Amino acid sequence: MLSANLLRSTSRIASRRVNAARTTSLNGSKRRMGGGQPESQSMKAELWGGHSKEPEGWENTIYVTYAVGFVIVSMTLGMAPETSIKAVR
Repeated sequence: MLSANLLRSTSRIASRRVNAARTTSLNGSKRRMGGGQPESQSMKAELWGGHSKEPEGWENTIYVTYAVGFVIVSMTLGMAPETSIKAVR
């Protein structure tokens, strides 16, 4: 009974200290979890604002490479031999 009361009181004290440490810093001011930081310039930028709308020279090469790779993988997986150990009836 005494050890249960002692355990409860020490856990209360420990939780108070942890809560106090979470809300205040060493000098006693309230923590803001980064709320006082200045807003970065990248957050103010317009999405896709700095890129040109016209296609660049490398884009067509990438599209063709993706298409050819998709066809090769599809054919390879489609023509793979059956490797299951189940008997076919």
